[in-house]
Amino acid sequence: MSRNTFSIRGVLLGLSLGVNAGLAFVLIGSALRAERMEPPPATVGEPEHPPEYYETFELLYIVEDRQGDACPLKFATPFGFFFGPAGQEHDMLQLVYEQTSERSADAYEAGPVFIRRGDIVLDAGAHLGVFTRIALNHGAGKVVAFEPQPACIPCFRKTFAKEIASGKVVLVEKAVWEATGKLHFRDDGLDFRADEANAGPDGEARSAGVEVAATTIDETVRELGLPRVDFIKMDIEGSERYALRGAKDTLARFAPMMAMSGYHKPDDREVLPKVALQYQPNYQVVIGELPRPLPGEPRWGGLIYFFKKEP
Repeated sequence: MSRNTFSIRGVLLGLSLGVNAGLAFVLIGSALRAERMEPPPATVGEPEHPPEYYETFELLYIVEDRQGDACPLKFATPFGFFFGPAGQEHDMLQLVYEQTSERSADAYEAGPVFIRRGDIVLDAGAHLGVFTRIALNHGAGKVVAFEPQPACIPCFRKTFAKEIASGKVVLVEKAVWEATGKLHFRDDGLDFRADEANAGPDGEARSAGVEVAATTIDETVRELGLPRVDFIKMDIEGSERYALRGAKDTLARFAPMMAMSGYHKPDDREVLPKVALQYQPNYQVVIGELPRPLPGEPRWGGLIYFFKKEP
């Protein structure tokens, strides 16, 4: 990772140069720091990412906003700005880049699974709102975003203040689960997930973390009076199977297209389709075999797609 530091007077020049050089800028206090994403040195084994991952690096930078702000980090991406919490700046930078890079940005839409103009979309595991923004850009009429992580909630609200005020985006500050109530979450910063003890017997040991409110997709659809659900995206760190069980009425009534992570648990590829098909037997299921956005790149088998079979 190479770094160069410029004076604040060089911001505009640095930005113009950075666009061409593929740099990520970090404005901290009165200094502008530039970071370039480079392939790791050749060591043992294969590189984590193919060369295309680094060749398609888009401009992405962090701006430290003002003292006392819960969300002082500002990420600039091809899809717009996203605010983030302080701490773990470099890890957060890489995470947002990964979500907005050419190889990943359209991962949840592939083949017959895509967002249509006017669709009602559920974003389960919204984090800072990258997929929410992509869904809006692709024509979604309304996005209902679920995010229980306390550090991310004010940042999401800051990013989507106008859309929330207009009703185009609804933020549900709860975890998605199979029942309403309280859940214990393990909180390791970037790794924020429901503790396994939530699904285990009472008294099972729990890791240090926080307690969050939980809801179901079915309950949310009823509470908001949604006339339909067209598309569901899920990336909730291994809780997908439980969220599906709490969406049985929604799947049965609306058969929404779905794209979800299928790599958090070893048996996700078997369990998630089985659960969904219980409630909507007309689903066609594709596991990581739909076209990817980068020509020549190996297909990413980490997502599971659901769409209704043609009559």
